[in-house]
Amino acid sequence: MLSPASSHLTRTFAVVLLLTPAVMAAVGPAGRGGGESSLPLEPALQAAGVMHCFTESWEVACQAMDLGFYISFSGILTFKTAQDLREVAALVPMDRLLIETDSPYLAPPPHRGRRNEPAYTALTAAIGAKAFGMSAEDFAAATTANFDRLFAKAAAWRPENEAAR
Repeated sequence: MLSPASSHLTRTFAVVLLLTPAVMAAVGPAGRGGGESSLPLEPALQAAGVMHCFTESWEVACQAMDLGFYISFSGILTFKTAQDLREVAALVPMDRLLIETDSPYLAPPPHRGRRNEPAYTALTAAIGAKAFGMSAEDFAAATTANFDRLFAKAAAWRPENEAAR
């Protein structure tokens, strides 16, 4: 049984999911430590979104993807203690995977303990590419395409897409 606070948060999240198509491209519940409680309880409340800073199990990843979410990994993926997370990342279909900074937190080595920066996503992506057995360039292209698909409005504002605006 849900506590009153948990029930309120679940109802609030459901409202956000219902409004998402009207006001924004996607939602991004935090995955770090939230487990299944990060997911909406009603499968009917599907919306495009991101499981931000994912650190959960493969089962939670599957539930999130079934609801239409992408799985996004932060610098945690690079930590020595994150082998289980790298194994989960390697199972996520390439077309549902994202890499993020979670700036200013969770900087990958050798910057761990300092302010994270967007430029460090290359370090996280290199570990992700290794988990998939592919080049860093191909991995970056695939995760960038995923971002562009999910956040089409943002992708339209890239300098290389100026002619299309």
